[in-house]
Amino acid sequence: MRAMARPINADAAVTRARILDAALELFANRGFYGTSMRQIGAASGVTGSALYHHFENKDAILHAVVGELRALADAQLQQVAQGMASQQVTSLVGLFRRVATQLLALFELPLHRKMFQVVMTDGPRLRAEGVFNAEELVAAQRARVAGILGALMEAGMVRKVDPGHAAMMLMGPLLVYRQFYIVWGTPVADRREREGFIKDYSETMARALSPDRDPLAPKSIHGY
Repeated sequence: MRAMARPINADAAVTRARILDAALELFANRGFYGTSMRQIGAASGVTGSALYHHFENKDAILHAVVGELRALADAQLQQVAQGMASQQVTSLVGLFRRVATQLLALFELPLHRKMFQVVMTDGPRLRAEGVFNAEELVAAQRARVAGILGALMEAGMVRKVDPGHAAMMLMGPLLVYRQFYIVWGTPVADRREREGFIKDYSETMARALSPDRDPLAPKSIHGY
């Protein structure tokens, strides 16, 4: 029996992914401005008109990478929101544990680590030349977190403060953790260190944002 042919659009998606993977690897190691389309083509095995059929230039490739990163971040935060809606999270500490777990999982992805390297190397120039503003990506994530916190404030579960400020307070320690242990590769003794950080982080955030005198006491988010 003759094998069924692969759909043309499926082949195009595979080629596109190969280009993005190769480009991001080069951007992270050589810098965005130190990488040429020719090098991207050679690294991905997609050269000449085939490469330009998918992306007209490096800017378009970078924007596609950012789009994938944004989609991943949205998916992680959506899981937090869905957990609240389905009552999978039954305490404020549990909510912040879920936030920490989901965001650290995002930060540990190779896509995120490499993109952060690009921002650290070429971020100011990319912004100045209007190619990419990393602050917009962070602001979008902060807005999603602020939305989650705002809903909890309306429910009386979280102390009412500026949701944007609370989101910054919530994300700050996780971004520092990312810097030390994920981007810079500082050695971590074992998995218990990570779990210990999440535990301490969750309890500290609960104390800071809970309206209760005893914020660590179990309490349902729903029907507060």
